[in-house]
This record gives sequence, structure tokens and C-alpha cells, in this order.
Amino acid sequence: MMRIAKKTIPWLVSLAILAALLVKLDLGALPAIFLAADPGPLLLSLAATLFYFFSVSVKKYQYLLAALGVSVSEEEARLIRIGSMPLKAVVPYKAGEFSRAVYLNRLHDVPYKKGVLLIVYGYATRVPVLLAASLGGLLALRTGLDARLIMAAGVLLCASVLALDRKYWKLAFYSVASEALLVASYALIFKAFGIGIPAGELLLYVPLILIMTGLPLSVMGVGVREAAIAAVFASRADFNTLLSGALSVSLIESAIPLLLSMLFLKKFVSGLAAGGREPEAFDPESYFRRRNNNPLTGYRLKRRIREVVGAVGRHCPGRELSVLDIGAADGVMLDAVNSSLSVKRAVGVELFKELIECKKSDRIELVQGKGENLPFGPAEFDVVLICSVIEHVEDAEQTLNEAYKVLRENGRLVLTSVNGFLDKVASLAGIKPDDHLRTYTKGELRELFARHGFRVLEMRSFGPVFYNLTVVEKVSQGE
Repeated sequence: MMRIAKKTIPWLVSLAILAALLVKLDLGALPAIFLAADPGPLLLSLAATLFYFFSVSVKKYQYLLAALGVSVSEEEARLIRIGSMPLKAVVPYKAGEFSRAVYLNRLHDVPYKKGVLLIVYGYATRVPVLLAASLGGLLALRTGLDARLIMAAGVLLCASVLALDRKYWKLAFYSVASEALLVASYALIFKAFGIGIPAGELLLYVPLILIMTGLPLSVMGVGVREAAIAAVFASRADFNTLLSGALSVSLIESAIPLLLSMLFLKKFVSGLAAGGREPEAFDPESYFRRRNNNPLTGYRLKRRIREVVGAVGRHCPGRELSVLDIGAADGVMLDAVNSSLSVKRAVGVELFKELIECKKSDRIELVQGKGENLPFGPAEFDVVLICSVIEHVEDAEQTLNEAYKVLRENGRLVLTSVNGFLDKVASLAGIKPDDHLRTYTKGELRELFARHGFRVLEMRSFGPVFYNLTVVEKVSQGE
């Protein structure tokens, strides 16, 4: 429960701050404010942000990798940086960034320690640039010097330093360029809404706001960004105009890039899946702990039970059934089927003795064994259940051969399986362990069943989309 609470805190912070700000906002005034905004600077701000997002920040990441001795193409650097962005948004406290370290470890044999250092160095090349810009803004305000002159002097100073260290000059250049584009994007949005902010003040505060929004306080800085802009520049425009500008900043610098990053997510996750890392070993104690203490895991189990009971009832109506559950655990699924339907025999096969010993019902029978070698004769059962197990068995082909053998003519096999893509995302997000030997698409399941003498009767997603339910019928070899 504590684990879930930690994951939700940034979301709650963002929502709470936004709610507090929106209470003070005159919603009726927003249409007029946005219609009055100059579209030219807004489009330039969007262009600057997308140039930063797709090009400059990617080049910086590529050179950051090179500085640590990891060579990747610009295309792969873009995939790693942008494809991991949705995971960064979902998983708080910057833990989502660890998916980059996982990717590099699996596909490039980069040690996790170096992958974590890469995350640290990323911030180490950002924060000093922003602090230097902020100090330049402070200097402009205190001395009365033109902020543009101070910025030009800063660029010349950076150029001089870069000339002294040619090994890392590209990394330093793209580090400066990245932050300059983000600050420019803020300035363009303020200009679009007619928020007049002196250059020195802009240079002092915007880099500090960028640092604040990079901290693990909220989801992608949403809420913190709006509150900071409304507070820092309160004297420069009315609250409605300031918040309209702040919301535009969040839209352009966070929401739109996040939506675009979804185009890269599947390929990024597929790359992780192809890395060949051994899955975590199944731990019975951990299984029960997640099932009993994690509300999300408990919900998914109850949903699977409801779907399986419904499927067996639909496809095997009006007769007493002999039911076999392969991978029955402690029999919770089998007991539900036995209690809800007309069942004359309910047997489960489970590999782990620790799970069998936790059986809570005397109305079912649990035996130790494996799906690849069932301890039953031919045609003993009307229904075989394989529920969230096919991903764990060592030999799925042999397991289906055994299921075919023990089913009676026209018997039904009910299988639940995970959506492989979403399962990998959930593992990377820390919602569940990465403990599957492999996952299957619906197309792969159809081919698998066809090879082993089954006809698909029903196949659909549920839960809402995390699981697939498949019901198949045993077809005689002559058909």
C-alpha cells in the first residue's frame, strides 16, 4: 500500500496545486485571453520546443553517452531518450529514467552503475547552465546592464572554455543550446499573451523555474510550473493572463512532447524485451504478498476470475463438468469455478508445494506437477484452465499437447494471457516484477492453438485492456 502511495504522490501534488489555482481563475475570461494571444510567438515557441525535443536534446544525450564510452547512433539516442519519456511521466521520483539504464544494459551491455551515472551526469550538465543563466539575470538586475549583453558575454565565455577542452565541447554546446531553447520558449509564450517581463527578470527566474519543474515534486512539473509563474511574475500581469500563459507553457513544453513520445514508446519497450535478460524467478511468498497487499493485483485477480467463470458458463452450459486448472496456485480460481458452476470434479496442478499447502477449500483437489507432463490419462476433463500461466511455463507447445490429451472430444480450454506490451511497461514502471519467460500477441496465440488441434471460439481483451481471454475447442484429428 505504501508503494502505491509513493507512486501517486506526484500526481496528487500536481492535481492539488492545479485545483487550488483553478479555484482562483475566472474561467469565463479564458476564451477572450486565448483569442487575444498572438499566434505567431506561440507557433515559434512550439517550433523551438520541438527542435529541442527531437534534435538538440537528442544530440546532447548522444554526446553524453559518448562521454561515458557508449557509442549509439543519433536514431537510437532519440529512441532511448524520447521512448522512455512516458515511463518518466508515469513513475515518480525519476525512477522512470532507470528504464534507459535497463535498455543500455540489455542491448549494449552497459553496467547499471554506468547507466545510473548517465542519469546523474545528465542533471550535472543541466543545472550549472541554468544557475549560470540565473546569475546573469541577477547581475543584470543589480547593475542595470543590458541582459542581452550579459548573455552575449556568457556565450563568449562558454565558447572560450569549450575551445580549451575539445573532447567535450559538443556535449557542452548542446547542453547550453538545450536550456537556451527552453528559456526562449517561455519568453515567446509570455510575449504572445502580452506579459511584459524585463529581460533580466526573465533570465533570473525562468532558469530557476526550470530547475524546480525538474525536481521529483510533481508529474513533469505540472502544477509547480503554474504556481511558480503566477507567484514570481504576479506584478507583471493579472492572474488570469499569467495562468493562461503558464498553462500554455505546460501544454507546449510537457503535454505535446509527451503525446509525441508515445509514438516511440512501443519500439523502446520492444527493444527492452528483445534484450534477452533472464526473467525474475517466481517467488511464492512474494506472489501472496502482492496478491494480498496490492489492491491493483487483487483487482486483476478478481477480474480474471469473473471473466473465466463467465466464459466457462457460456461455452459449457447445462452439464456437470470435470475441470482441470493448470498452474492453479492455491486454487483460488478453481474454487471460484467450482462454487459458481455445476462441477463434479475440480482438480488443479501446481508446481510449487508452498502454494498447494495454502489451499483454502476442501472442495477442490490440488496435485503437484507441471503443465508439460500432466499426471492424468486421455480424455479425463471437459474443461482445462490456463490462467495467467502460459507466460511462465518452460514449454508452451508441450503444455498445449498435454492439455489436448486430457480434454474430452469437443472439450474447452480457457486461457487468460497478458498484453505483452503493457506487461513490459508495467514491469519497467515497477508495478509488477519482470517474471515472464515470454508473452504472446493474439495472432501468436491463434497460430499456437491451430498447431495443437484447437479451434478458437472467443478471443477478446479485458481488464480493461491488460489481459486477453481466449476460449478454444478441441478438434478431433480427423476434422
